Formats: sequence, structure tokens, C-alpha cells
Amino acid sequence: MVVLADTTNAEWRSKTAKATARKVELADCSFAVFGIPLPEHFRFVSNRFTKWVAHDLTLVTCCPLQEAETGHPELPVDGGQGEAAAVALGEAFRSIGIPVGQVYTSRFNRAYQTAKLAGFAPIEKSIDITEGGLVVSPNENTRRAQAFRKLASIPPPAGTNVVIITHKPNILDAFGKDWFEVKEGEATIFKPEASGYKLLARVEMADWARIATAAKN
Repeated sequence: MVVLADTTNAEWRSKTAKATARKVELADCSFAVFGIPLPEHFRFVSNRFTKWVAHDLTLVTCCPLQEAETGHPELPVDGGQGEAAAVALGEAFRSIGIPVGQVYTSRFNRAYQTAKLAGFAPIEKSIDITEGGLVVSPNENTRRAQAFRKLASIPPPAGTNVVIITHKPNILDAFGKDWFEVKEGEATIFKPEASGYKLLARVEMADWARIATAAKN
């Protein structure tokens, strides 16, 4: 979160409360997005979200894996929690019944391996969602952000979902400051529309197990 120097404490508390409430609302809307009844204390949003089901969506995931050696994107990924999280992500998708029709990853090995470990297919690597940082020109970073937004607005194959596995800088460049605190493994769920895309929910990596458990009940 970025707080401007001339923002008063009262303004900061107000903005923080609104941002927190919005983030909680988006996270818990994920139950209804996937056709799962909302827990009792989330009924206040149920009427707006029960019409959505787990297909024809685009899920943008912030890569949870790290390279074995920082700065070498083609090296094998560093195992551990990130690797286990990627496996758990795929298991949760299958448990919930989320059909995956197409997967796009950045060219970095850690993004591709996230998709592989999750058991997603088919997988296509794309330069448009690959982190450029200081290696590429500002114009190229801008082009990639525009291409990323366009990709998020393309409808998935009928009855399926598109999964995009990329990196925090790409997500920030494409979707703005509201993703400043996006976490590793966090998914943003969009509904592609004629005019672009609509934000439905944000799901942190640990929440997939919670949604999968609810789906079984």
C-alpha cells in the first residue's frame, strides 16, 4: 500500500478500511464464483455472485516459485513451499471441478514449472507476460502490459477457463496499483467481456484448499 506524504491519519484510516473491505469481499466472492454456497457470514454478497460458475473465466496467477539461483530464469526452480503450493493448486482445481482449456506462462522456467507441477495443459509460453524489468525498454514494458490486458479480455474456449501464470511486476503494470500487495501464488479472476474484462475475485494460494473443502460438502 502506498500512502502519500500529505495524507492525514483520518484519510489514511478511511482509505485503508475501504481497501481492506474490498479485498475481503473479493476474496470471499470466490465461493460463489465457483458455484459453491457462501458461508453464512458472507451472505451479504451472495445475491450478486451466485450467477457465476467455474467456467469462461480468466485466472491470472502470480508465480509462487523461485529460481534455484536468482537472476537465472532458465535454471531449475527452487523446491520447497512454492513447489508444494503449485501441486496443491492443481489438486484444488480438480477437486473444485475447474476446467482448464488453455494455459499461458511467462518464458521464465519458474512460471512454466508452476503450470507443469499443477498438471495444467496445454501450456504456451508468451513474451507478453514475461517480466522485463530493466532489461527491456520502457516502451516494451508498456507494450507487454497492453498485450497482457488484451489477453485477459479474450474469451476462453467454450466451457473452460484460461490460466495465466506470470509475475508481480507484469500484474502491476497491466492492472494497476490495487495489485501492489499481490502475493506469490495469488490468483485474480476476471470475466472477459466485450469491452474488456470484469474483476470477480482474488484468491490467495492458501484459500484454494478452503474452497476445495467447501466444494466437497
